[in-house]
Amino acid sequence: QHISVGDKVRLTSSFDQATMGGPGQIFPGEIGTVVQIDPAAHLFKVRAPAGSSWWYSGQAIERAGVGMPPQPLSGQVFEKPVAKPAQQPSTVQLLLPLRPDAAGGLSVGDPVRLTPTYRQCGNAGAGPLVPGEVGTVAEVNLSLISPYKVRAPAGSSWWYSGQAIERAGVGMPPQPLSGQASSQSCFPARKFSIDDKVRLLKGGFGGPLSPGMVGLVTNCNLDLQRIQVRAPDGVSWWYHFEDITIVEDSSPVQQASTVIGPAVLSFGAARTLLSSNFKQAYDVSPCPENQHELLGAVKAMISEFGRISDVPIPHCNRFFKELEKEVFQDPNGLKDLLDDIPGAAQRLWTSAIILEGGQRKRQELCSIVNHLLRLDNPEVMKEVSIFVRALNKLSVVRHMGDLQKLSFPPNGKLWRGGSLPDNLRDFYVPGRKYRVPMVLASSMDESVANNFIALAEAEGLPTVRWSILLDPRGSTDVNWRCSHVNLVMKSCLGNKEAEFLFAPYSVFTVKEIKWSANPRSGRYPHEITLAAAVDNQDEPEDLPLAPYA
Repeated sequence: QHISVGDKVRLTSSFDQATMGGPGQIFPGEIGTVVQIDPAAHLFKVRAPAGSSWWYSGQAIERAGVGMPPQPLSGQVFEKPVAKPAQQPSTVQLLLPLRPDAAGGLSVGDPVRLTPTYRQCGNAGAGPLVPGEVGTVAEVNLSLISPYKVRAPAGSSWWYSGQAIERAGVGMPPQPLSGQASSQSCFPARKFSIDDKVRLLKGGFGGPLSPGMVGLVTNCNLDLQRIQVRAPDGVSWWYHFEDITIVEDSSPVQQASTVIGPAVLSFGAARTLLSSNFKQAYDVSPCPENQHELLGAVKAMISEFGRISDVPIPHCNRFFKELEKEVFQDPNGLKDLLDDIPGAAQRLWTSAIILEGGQRKRQELCSIVNHLLRLDNPEVMKEVSIFVRALNKLSVVRHMGDLQKLSFPPNGKLWRGGSLPDNLRDFYVPGRKYRVPMVLASSMDESVANNFIALAEAEGLPTVRWSILLDPRGSTDVNWRCSHVNLVMKSCLGNKEAEFLFAPYSVFTVKEIKWSANPRSGRYPHEITLAAAVDNQDEPEDLPLAPYA
């Protein structure tokens, strides 16, 4: 279907199964208006009747026309409450099934199996454990939404939530299969009322509330097990009911931090490095020392990307095997896997092998890693952090005596080319300092940037050329050399791109901007000049995040 700006749209009957389909700001049955389109990502920003907006994938919405039949729903969904009379207490009750932690109290070494309702619990259905099998808890990290790492009988592992697994013991009754009745699928009810004050306990996936902050309940969707909460700054977000708790009226309401523009490929815009799931995972993740740690992290990232992007599992498996084969068949790559894990990570990063299929077609591993970094989904941040730790080992220096190991580009200038959506231009103003929530690739060869500009032009996108300035003193004085960027030396491409990698969440300051009158022509891209910080650790962790880079 062809959808344009201004079109009236509604949610499809399968919106909750689509990537970036829900929970959003439109309720099933409501009609929204398309206000922006990102053709490259095939995303549509839709304004709901209440005025708030959300980015949806093309599979989550459809054009709404006069006389179209009512939308069939996949399950029970509460209708939006009607406005109540002034000074009348709310009587609308939102009944939610309180799902207990079936795994409660598990420890490393415990035998476990899937619960009857595991397919309703995050991405548990994509894991290696199948109904009836008994796995073993290999690791526990209660700071994660899926805190139990379980090793399946075949040897592979997966992180599961406490609702997806249960302790497996001798004499336990057989697990009922999907579709069969089970007492475990019937949970006591938990009641929320419209305008209840609730506090965010954990998670949030980048919404306006941080853990500990208080908001007001404005809506409910039982089918998705989500509560819509309005933050103090007026921004609303859908939260899982297990992530919030009712608080007394006397509880203080903390003020939300300023929101700096929506990230087109992110679930939210109020995130900073300080509040990110990436930082939480990175701070406790060691650099991998063995090939199975690195390749296991790569496999988990590919699986998670495939799940959220609707890439068939066989495609993901084939992509991983091709990456693995590329490294193993290269004598230098095999040597790196045995003796230099960070070098092997660089080779995987530079691979040109393509993952086909799904919402985001034709993705290389580097694009997958950056997509997951932008989303900041806690389900896979541990694996992303392991991979990034390996990359950073060759790009980040923390000891003064090692600074001479960092390369310095000619004239202290690096280049990057691509596209910049028109609706995100306002973020970039001279003097603004920000962090980039991804591994930022650049080149000391301007022609490489121009090649990427040509690719953006071919897709009909507004083009941009970034020039990144390093402190010129770093040319002769290593004490002023940027400590978090370095030349890629281990490459599957032979480093034909003369690639320099900045560590994720690196800090930049906008120095100069020249907006083009015709940016869709690769000959006349926008020109943005940035200054890279000398050391990311010297910069505030709550800087705004760039919505595009």
